[in-house]
Amino acid sequence: MRKRLYLKLDGDLMYGVRVTLTIEEDNLLNHTEITGNLPINSILSTVFDQWKSEYSSMYASRIIPKGVKLVSNWRQECNSVALELRKHLNQWLLSESFRPIRDKCIQQFFAPNEIILLIRTNSQTLLELPWHQWDLIEKNTHVEVALSTPDSESTQKTKTPTLRNKVRVLAILGDSTGINLEKDQQTITNLPNAETTFLVEPERQEINDSLWEQHWDILFFAGHSRTDGSSGQIYINQTDSLSIERLKYGLRSAVNNGLALAVFNSCDGMGLAFELQKLHIPQIIVMRSPVPDKVAQAFITYFLPAFASGKSIYMAEREAREKLLVLEDEFPCASWLPVIFQNPATQPCLWQDLGRRPTTICPYRGLFAFREEDAQFFFGREAFTDELLEAVQKKPLVAVVGSSGSGKSSVIFARLIPHLRQISNARIITFRPGSKPFHAFANALLGYLEPQTQREWQYLQDILDNIPLASSEKLFIIIDQFEELYTLCQDIQERQIFIDNILTLAKANNFSFVIALRADFFDQALSYRPFADALQHNDLKLSQMNNQELQAVVQKPAALLDVTFESGLTERILGAIGSTAGDLPLLEFALTQLWEKQIDNRLTHAAYDEIGGIEAALALYAEQVYSKLNVEEQELARRIFVQLVLPGVGTEDSRYLAKRAEVGEKNWNLVMHLASKRLIVTGRDESTKKETVEIVHEALIREWQRLRQWIKQDREFRIWLSELRATIQQWEKNHQDDNELLRGKRLIDAQGWLQRRPNDLNVDEQVYIKASLALEEKEFKQRRRLKKLILASAIGTISILAAALGIGLWQTDIQRRQAQKNEIQAITASSLNLLLANQKLDALISALKVGIKNQQVIDSDSKLKPQFVKTLQLIVDSEKELNRLQGHTNWIYDIAFSSDGKMIASAGLDGKVILWNLENGSHKILNHQDKVYSVSFCSQGNIFATASADKTVKIWNIDGSLYKSLSHKDSVMKVSFSPDCQTLATASGKQVLLWNLNNQNSKTIWTDNDVVNSVSFSTTDNIIAFGTSDNKVKLLDLDGNEIKSFNGHSDKIHHISFSQDGKTIATASWDKTAKIWNLDNKEVVTLKGHTDRLFDVIFNPDNKTIATASWDKTVRLWNLDGTLRTIIKGHNARINSVSFNPKSKVLASAGADNIVKLWKLDNSLLPIQAHTSAVRSVSFSPNGAYMATGSEDGAAKLWTTDGRLIKVIDNNTGGVYGVSFSKDGNLIATANVNKTAKIWSNHNFRNIITLQGHQGEVFYARFSPDGKTVATASADKTAKLWNLNGENITTFKAHTDRVVDVSYSPDGTLIATASDDRTAKIWKLDGTLCATLVGHDDEVNGIDFNPNGTQLVTASDDKTIGIWKIDNNTICQSGKNKQIRLRENKRLREHEERVIGVKFNQDGNIIASTSFDNTIRLWNHDGKRTHIFQGHDDWVWSADFSSDGKKLASASNDTTVRFWNLDTETQTLDLYSLLKKGCLQARDYLKNSNSDKQLCHEILQN
Repeated sequence: MRKRLYLKLDGDLMYGVRVTLTIEEDNLLNHTEITGNLPINSILSTVFDQWKSEYSSMYASRIIPKGVKLVSNWRQECNSVALELRKHLNQWLLSESFRPIRDKCIQQFFAPNEIILLIRTNSQTLLELPWHQWDLIEKNTHVEVALSTPDSESTQKTKTPTLRNKVRVLAILGDSTGINLEKDQQTITNLPNAETTFLVEPERQEINDSLWEQHWDILFFAGHSRTDGSSGQIYINQTDSLSIERLKYGLRSAVNNGLALAVFNSCDGMGLAFELQKLHIPQIIVMRSPVPDKVAQAFITYFLPAFASGKSIYMAEREAREKLLVLEDEFPCASWLPVIFQNPATQPCLWQDLGRRPTTICPYRGLFAFREEDAQFFFGREAFTDELLEAVQKKPLVAVVGSSGSGKSSVIFARLIPHLRQISNARIITFRPGSKPFHAFANALLGYLEPQTQREWQYLQDILDNIPLASSEKLFIIIDQFEELYTLCQDIQERQIFIDNILTLAKANNFSFVIALRADFFDQALSYRPFADALQHNDLKLSQMNNQELQAVVQKPAALLDVTFESGLTERILGAIGSTAGDLPLLEFALTQLWEKQIDNRLTHAAYDEIGGIEAALALYAEQVYSKLNVEEQELARRIFVQLVLPGVGTEDSRYLAKRAEVGEKNWNLVMHLASKRLIVTGRDESTKKETVEIVHEALIREWQRLRQWIKQDREFRIWLSELRATIQQWEKNHQDDNELLRGKRLIDAQGWLQRRPNDLNVDEQVYIKASLALEEKEFKQRRRLKKLILASAIGTISILAAALGIGLWQTDIQRRQAQKNEIQAITASSLNLLLANQKLDALISALKVGIKNQQVIDSDSKLKPQFVKTLQLIVDSEKELNRLQGHTNWIYDIAFSSDGKMIASAGLDGKVILWNLENGSHKILNHQDKVYSVSFCSQGNIFATASADKTVKIWNIDGSLYKSLSHKDSVMKVSFSPDCQTLATASGKQVLLWNLNNQNSKTIWTDNDVVNSVSFSTTDNIIAFGTSDNKVKLLDLDGNEIKSFNGHSDKIHHISFSQDGKTIATASWDKTAKIWNLDNKEVVTLKGHTDRLFDVIFNPDNKTIATASWDKTVRLWNLDGTLRTIIKGHNARINSVSFNPKSKVLASAGADNIVKLWKLDNSLLPIQAHTSAVRSVSFSPNGAYMATGSEDGAAKLWTTDGRLIKVIDNNTGGVYGVSFSKDGNLIATANVNKTAKIWSNHNFRNIITLQGHQGEVFYARFSPDGKTVATASADKTAKLWNLNGENITTFKAHTDRVVDVSYSPDGTLIATASDDRTAKIWKLDGTLCATLVGHDDEVNGIDFNPNGTQLVTASDDKTIGIWKIDNNTICQSGKNKQIRLRENKRLREHEERVIGVKFNQDGNIIASTSFDNTIRLWNHDGKRTHIFQGHDDWVWSADFSSDGKKLASASNDTTVRFWNLDTETQTLDLYSLLKKGCLQARDYLKNSNSDKQLCHEILQN
């Protein structure tokens, strides 16, 4: 903090001086002025004159005449007069009349902050006094003095943004006769980040022109000068001098253009300073008297580097002045010479403040990605950049994965590429795949060929082979918008070949790839196995920025242009940002809009309100642009925007890169207009040389409600059109082969769209449809002619023609059936994509439509049927979305079930309350006059209440008729019935009110300082809970007396819920957490995991689980101990409310997508979010009461079988690979990454013994049947046998690679081991190798004996399972290592990826296998597959059967443990049974559907 003290001096030494002290701190004047006086002091005046005379007698200029020697007598005399002057000056300043000011100065100088003492007076004599010799200045090194006249004037105009460039210095080196100016020139030349123009002995016109025509920060003069009274002259060359008066207009122009500092390193500069002050130059430095050349050189050598290093101009000048003291033996009073003149109306400058030039640049990019040239304005991703740069330099392929709008392109172009350019051997190319990825790649590479050879190379490999790369050089290939490979390139084969080429190139030392991929396309990338393998551990997730990073995004770009935010505005902006990384474009766009409304380099709250804030800025701007179009243009704009959206099938809607011809030539002028408004972007496809257009960003698709509505209305057509375009591409690729034209239903559909929407189909699309119609007409005529020929022919020829006709019809039937198969395959793939996008009900309906319609075709095709059945079974087996209720046109804010579970009511911001009958699918619409915020059913089921912004609460009968209306003075946010339904609590404005429903009387029981968002009645007692403005929960009795208060949230509490027994409450807060409290004022647990505000929380009626709803678009189910059970994804917008059906296992959710969704839940089968990293092992205790898990997160945990955490057994291993129980259940073994296994007590959970001796990770530790020994498998290629004292009994050595699993025979006499060397081995306990099992083609991952010891089962990376017959009695009799071959046993082939684990059940009649294909499969002991369990989102590592055989648990890379009911879980069904089961599952939805109501009618009748 810099402080300025002003000493205003009125008078002079001969008449006395009136003094006023004013203090300025942080640019705020203290209105209390202290006044005093300094007496007449003629002696001081005389002594000062003597000093000037004595000093000037030897120095007349920078020149010391040759032959003149500075004699010691003169030095002594000069020093003597100087000491006398100093003494009289300080005595004068000790005057009693000046004491109040002196004391105040001492008080101010005591602080360590930098202080400027500004002497302001019209008296030239007073200005010339050596004020720096005042003892207060000399003692306080953080204080420096400056001079000024009172009539100063601000040079500040209306502020505009400025961008810092190099500091510009105009250095005038004048007449150098007798002096050496090289030192001055060298010092200025060496200034950092400076650009200097030297005028050496110039003409006066040259100086004047330079001042007028260019922008300068510093004006420097070195040479000869002199003072004449109150003016001065500078000698610009050997024949000419120039007064400041002659330069005043040029200097004023320079000041207006930013001149901040003038330094005159020349003699006798006080007259120059007096004149320069009149021109209001901010800072001036001169020499008060003639200056010796050596002193002048020393000063500039000290001052300028110190100033340029970051010190303030005052501290740099003081430091330089004090350094001159060492020269005073030779040059007396050298340290007295430098003087600063300061314009009081300006702030002292720093070096980093210089170089600023007015700019029209906006430092924010709106919806555009930051480019390489924008790097200086890109902030917030510094930590991620470091991680990315390290990865790119070490790995040949790195994927930057993030949601749309998370800043993938920006971090690559504005951060990564500038860093890569600093690497000497790096070369960089960038491109987007587009619809023709090979063309795009080739075009990007062409720039690296020699110009004369560019046209010679036609193929990508040719180009790659001829890029002139030195062996030490590396080519970094940046592929932006990699998702275009899936959205625009419709040829799957071309797509895979392109990826294969990338993967091949990535293996070369000279190539490194960086791809930017949208997160919702990551699953598609992983669906191609080679690419999935390459991406493993090579993808960097670009997540949401933390608050500090977001603050940098907001403030730092503006600061670079000297623009500030009004107090509190940054916090307000950050508070409006959602928790998803995709909200960044909205932030950038709002900042861009805000930037245009800055006033005097300041961004204000008023401007932020004007643009609509973060939430509304983009939509408001788009709406403003749209509203200014005429009616005809608005319709064209609708067509253009809708054409530029690619409807998501299993992903979010995306931008579509359209060619100019697709948009239409007649629309191009409007396209250019919309591009000028930054809503769309035009470009050029270099491979086709055609102009293109696309929407500026997906954020516009998400946030502009008008566009969302257009897309919703047009979705069916757009999806069909997207499929048509893919078909046309294939047709063109096959040289317009007739076999690629439309037939059957697809042609009928196309003909219908052509008739209804001709204006929305471009010429190419219409040509294709018409060609298909023409072919159909042609084939019809051929059939008709053939028929006529048959009828007209003689009987003898009828048989021949009939045969020909039969062949023709047969061929036509083949084509028709092939078209049907293509359609089935396409819709099947689309259904799978919908499932992957968590649109599970849409996936089911889509699959049912194609399956029911084409049941016979599917059933009769041996290739098509397994593919379709597998997809349908996956959909049917996935978590169930039972139904969806659609009718609202704006956000649904609250939902509630009736007490009998037969009705559900939804409250919407569209002013509607919709009462849905879940039994017959009917609904009623009830209306308020404004937004409806809350709905609550009476527990007795006969009435319900709704709360609205129209200041009313309406109470309705269950049939939808209005019962009562309760008027309020403000909006009503929440309603809640008392348990007996006689009283209603309402949250209205800042009050909580209670209403007696018998007489409609009300009383206010609480008034808060802010809006009350939530109020809730206890389910059992007359207790009311509500949230306060200070983030607390208060419990009140019915008289408003406070019972308890709960404190713990850091943001607004939006909802409060009581448990069914009334003993516990749950709170949902905008701080992204929910909390569970008991009524003893104790916080039980905090539920963490949501990434955005929580809007709702509710207890399950069974009091075992709790549900939370969040703006992160998820519902989460938790145990009451805080364990996360499952995450329900399916909404594509913020979720505001969640409710349990009290009579069935159904959960409802609703939110900003205007839909109520109903979900089927089975608490016994809810998964456990067990760990923070991959769960590698799961094991049931022998009595079935417990379950243990081990994870790569380093923890082993013990759980109840209903998912409650009992204990974290170990958390210090670096990773747990295996867990197992002893047969009696008293002990638990863990196998660990840190090369140990540990034995734990299952009673006190203490570590009994640690087994140490392996030289590598331990994968499994298993107890012998008698519980006396433990066998371990390790990466050191051995297995070991241990007793329970921790002693190694036997080491089993024979494997040539890692040993990854071990199993005891049932009688405990043998062990079997599985190894990465592709074999399994059977051993005696003494280490004798009995047999080797060979035949697997890849690593063997798991092994298990059946309960009677007659079979072994193995799991392998070759995607197969081996079932081996074992004779326990004879296998070790020969004493030799037998070879048992898999081909002589049974091999099960069905898994699509590596098989990792295998396990027999307790009866030995079922085998469970786990795989990297994310499934668990059950087989009988003969090898017939009976079940497929699908539900994990990642690899499944292991599985275990419960002791009663009724349940299976599985552990997965997705961090969960899932449960499967072996009594009732879906078995593999035939096609018809699957269709029927799917129809039963969708039955509730079909009741409410208009278009699909009859879809399952026939199949459910049978």
